[in-house]
Amino acid sequence: MKKIYLFLTLFIANIALSQTLEPIGTARLKANGTTVTVTGIVTNDALFDNRNRTRCFQDATGGLNIFAQGTPSAPALQALKPGDSIVITGVLAEFNNLKQLVEPLNIQVIASNKPVPAPIVVSFADLQNPAVAEPLESMLVKIEDMLIDTGDRIFGSGSAGRSYDIDEPNNRVAGNCFPVSADCNAGPVMRINPGNSLVGVEVPRGLVSITGNLGQFASAYQIVVRGIKDFEVGLALEKVEQTNIQTTSFELKFSTNQSAKSRVRWGNIFLVGVNTSDPTNYIADYDTTFVGEIVDNNFKLDHIARLTGLNVATPYFVEIFCENANGKKVTFTDVYTTASESTGEIKVFFNKPVDASLSRNGAVATVVNNIDEIFASYIDRATTSVDVCIYNANIAGSAKIATALQNARARGVQVRYIFGGELANLAHPLLNNIPRMRDRNASGPAALQRTGTGNHNKFIVIDPNSRLNSYVITGSGNFTNNGLFDDPNNFLIIQDQALARAYRAEFDEMWGEGPVNPNSTQASPSHSDFDRQARSRFGGQKIKNTPSKFIIGDRLVELYFSPTDGPTNAIRNAIYSTDNDLRFGLLILTADELRVPIDSMQNVGWDVKGLIEDENAVADNVVSGSDFIWLRDRGVNVQTYPSGVTRQFHHKYAVIDAVRTTSDPMVVTGSFNWTSSAENNNDENLLIIHDAKIANMFRQEFGERWFEATNFRDAYLLALDEPNDISGAVVYPNPSQGKFTIRLSDNLYTSAQMRIVDLQGKIVDEQTLTINGRNLQVNTRLSKGMYILQLNFEGKTFTRKLVITE
Repeated sequence: MKKIYLFLTLFIANIALSQTLEPIGTARLKANGTTVTVTGIVTNDALFDNRNRTRCFQDATGGLNIFAQGTPSAPALQALKPGDSIVITGVLAEFNNLKQLVEPLNIQVIASNKPVPAPIVVSFADLQNPAVAEPLESMLVKIEDMLIDTGDRIFGSGSAGRSYDIDEPNNRVAGNCFPVSADCNAGPVMRINPGNSLVGVEVPRGLVSITGNLGQFASAYQIVVRGIKDFEVGLALEKVEQTNIQTTSFELKFSTNQSAKSRVRWGNIFLVGVNTSDPTNYIADYDTTFVGEIVDNNFKLDHIARLTGLNVATPYFVEIFCENANGKKVTFTDVYTTASESTGEIKVFFNKPVDASLSRNGAVATVVNNIDEIFASYIDRATTSVDVCIYNANIAGSAKIATALQNARARGVQVRYIFGGELANLAHPLLNNIPRMRDRNASGPAALQRTGTGNHNKFIVIDPNSRLNSYVITGSGNFTNNGLFDDPNNFLIIQDQALARAYRAEFDEMWGEGPVNPNSTQASPSHSDFDRQARSRFGGQKIKNTPSKFIIGDRLVELYFSPTDGPTNAIRNAIYSTDNDLRFGLLILTADELRVPIDSMQNVGWDVKGLIEDENAVADNVVSGSDFIWLRDRGVNVQTYPSGVTRQFHHKYAVIDAVRTTSDPMVVTGSFNWTSSAENNNDENLLIIHDAKIANMFRQEFGERWFEATNFRDAYLLALDEPNDISGAVVYPNPSQGKFTIRLSDNLYTSAQMRIVDLQGKIVDEQTLTINGRNLQVNTRLSKGMYILQLNFEGKTFTRKLVITE
């Protein structure tokens, strides 16, 4: 040991003969452009950022970030790993106030596997004080018991990284980092780089402790996490589920990861004001006059609250508060609704022929060539209001709809119209005397302009305060001749008051007229188009103020608006629920978060087919970022819509378990394209309808489009209801921590071959199990996540989803 120490001492001394080593803290004080030589311990690796161009290192006096992209030293940097002791010579520079070593002239590893320095514990106030935070830049720090302020359901990073606002639990500040708010600009924030293992992990509803290298961007300090191990969850709500939804009551079931007492309060979901002092930071406030409260002072893990005495078809703002025995507190808020007394009728229309041979259980798919007349007939029923939110409309497609709107206004019905500002919307000459708002300002403050597609919605709301005359009209088609007649599209008309009120709330938020404090100057009739106003909130300026769960005609219906509600995660969960068959028909697929679950269902062995409108995909010349080639190369049976067909395959749907009617068949549809832009920027709506007949109707639609694309008929395959399937078996507990029991319905077997695969199809565990009577005891060491359990009993099979918790 002495010889090794002497060697290292002499080695560093030799370096120092030609290069003057100095403490990092001293080097940091020198001017940018100065060449310095320093030594320290590396604290992160390539998992820190999959672009693999940075590392952080530190000594007892400070830390520095190394940036080497395309320089001769880049390979040496890319080989560095935590615990490497290095000597480095480079030039000091700053990137958005982050002190860095750039253009490294020399990187030498003098020892490996050294202990990585323990993080320095800092407070929220420390990271808002440059005098404290600046000397800690690039060093490992840790902040404890924070809240992640985001509307996201899962963590993401995009291609360039993503920031997440963090708040103290007792001093929450409204505003998050997407879009960037004043609170996010002030910092501190948590930063996730591309490739980080936190990507795809569910955002916890509770307290977290975060470790990472302290970065800086402009004036905000960032804790840049190295991976999931830098993220510790304290007291948190693990699951909040609305159940037993009735007209005047519903239940909330929730779990905490630590024993805690709880309080549930609820109030009316009214917007009572908007902060307009800063046009970049619109903060809406709820009416927090709570009208009910349930307190449970018993410390427990599983909680339930039954809210009673509520109004019919009414949304409520609900606050769930939990506190553990150590006084740690966490609060969760969301919006929930009671059920309607409406008919709950859902009518589905397609504008192209379907494959009726796929019909099952009396499901008849309705094909029409006059959907414009049908829409107009429902507008003619309006007695109080009609709100239209449409991306694009032209005269050839919407003349009859426009006439119905004019007639409604003439008979005293309030008519309002929001359109996408990036397109011509040539129908406007037919809409004179109807106030029309574009979703962006043509000029004026940049904060009121926007990029991307913008308002991509396609919906009409009629008489939302009526029990039996409230309607939502939505689907995938624009009000153009292509959208309504030529391109394959689907349309829905739903009679439900609670759903109509949710769509109306979304419209009001974009229009800028809240139900309590209307801005009459914005809502005044206009004979021409007008720009969105200061009180109008589109895109990331909106807040989560609508329910997501409805009971409509005894069926479950989910509703998600973007970018506030996380539609991508809802689609992801729906795909992962597949137990037999998955069909998807899409205009475009560029959201990588959705290609993985599709591939996973294929790997599990389910019957998966898809159509994507990529006209040149056969020549591998697809839409930029398209996941078509990726899916095809991994063996997924995905086809393109025929390039010789002039019409565009414009659908955005998925059909799940249409064949297995006992496994929650559902349809995903709406205006929502499966892209990151739809998730993060655009105004979109998405419906998930849990209904076997409606799922079958969409399966018929897919079948005919599949035949057009492939010249083969789609078929029903029931993978698990075969003679060799083991039925009546139960896995419990599920979720588990890796130890669970499989109970069989009989005792005919003595052993079984078990295989567990992850959602990428990789085998993670294989065992031969001995059966004790009717029970199989299984003990695995799997990481937290979802898996597929497959068992073979002497030729008979058993397959179930398996959830592992920590």
